Amino acid sequence: MITVAKTHKMFIGGAFVRSESGRTFNVTLAAKSVAKGTPRSRASSAPGAALLAPRTAASAPSATLSVQLGRASGKDLRNAVEAAEKGFGAWQKCSPFLRSQILYRWAEMVEGKREEFSHLIESAILDRHASSSKVQRARDVSAEIRNEVGAEFERGLASLIYFAGFCDKFGQIVGSLNPVSGPFHNVTFPESVGVVAYVGLAGGPPGQPGKSNRSSRNTQATRTTQSTRTTQSTQTTRSGKIHKLSKSGEPSGKLGGSGVGFGELLCDLAAILASGSAVVALIPGARGIFVNTLGEALATSDLPDGAVNLLTGEVEEILPTMASHRRVQALSLPNRGGVLTPGSILVEAKKSAVGNMKRVVGGHRGEESMEHLMEYSEFKTVWHPSAI
Repeated sequence: MITVAKTHKMFIGGAFVRSESGRTFNVTLAAKSVAKGTPRSRASSAPGAALLAPRTAASAPSATLSVQLGRASGKDLRNAVEAAEKGFGAWQKCSPFLRSQILYRWAEMVEGKREEFSHLIESAILDRHASSSKVQRARDVSAEIRNEVGAEFERGLASLIYFAGFCDKFGQIVGSLNPVSGPFHNVTFPESVGVVAYVGLAGGPPGQPGKSNRSSRNTQATRTTQSTRTTQSTQTTRSGKIHKLSKSGEPSGKLGGSGVGFGELLCDLAAILASGSAVVALIPGARGIFVNTLGEALATSDLPDGAVNLLTGEVEEILPTMASHRRVQALSLPNRGGVLTPGSILVEAKKSAVGNMKRVVGGHRGEESMEHLMEYSEFKTVWHPSAI
């Protein structure tokens, strides 16, 4: 049977693109089985090709999901910001009710790809438990693992529906008619902040972005050597655990920490869009495996081109430019624990954001709440004479 390996690309301006530099990095995750319709591995030298290792009933326990992802450059970021500015203008022209319908349409498209997303989430969960005894039960697709996969997917889907329903109600809830002295109407209402740069940093990648592709064995050896030679900082995740950050700006070790991140990613993107803003999202490391399939769902969801732009690559390379970019109005960083090591890339990003008084947010990431929406909103107060 002929199978076609999926090519994983970034999603910029409504189109699937490779990095302008042509660079890629490899991500290898544990995988129990191949979802229906998912191609098996075959030789491919094309940059960005997704290579799935052959699996049989006998070899399932040692199966892996190996994917080549594009490594974004500064020019890719610039292209994404330019696309986001155009997308923001088109997204602003949509009425709040229409935005609600479009986000709900996106949820429908994600639901239609449940099998593909579940396969990717399962691979991420298996890889997270690769060093524990739970992996043996995972290989047999235990009820526990199936429930975890389902819960992660349902969380993301529920977040899309939640924020879709908030689009045309948010302004009524947080807006107000203010009492003033004199013959004036004084009205306060929310407006979207503009272009938001979103950085996903929770957890860590099993693979290390690099200039060339390495086998999983060489990647592990390189990562181990680097961990002993480089100065490392710390990042506190939602679960309260502290993960070491390598010099590349990405947590070392397996894809673990605060979960596989699919539900959180959809929640955060939905909140930004529901506020009326456009987003340029950098999804680093292993979590980049969701980008291509998410882009496919976005491409058929009626969102204006450029409203959502998804990049994969290395945080150390892209974050400083994101933070200092003068055409980005807000920077969303993971900071639930409230602990940032002095000198870390997150602290440096906050300092760089001062250049154009960029808003730095992230305290409510992953939450289905009105406060999450308010992080990406500004409030305008208008005075209007009520009598002459």
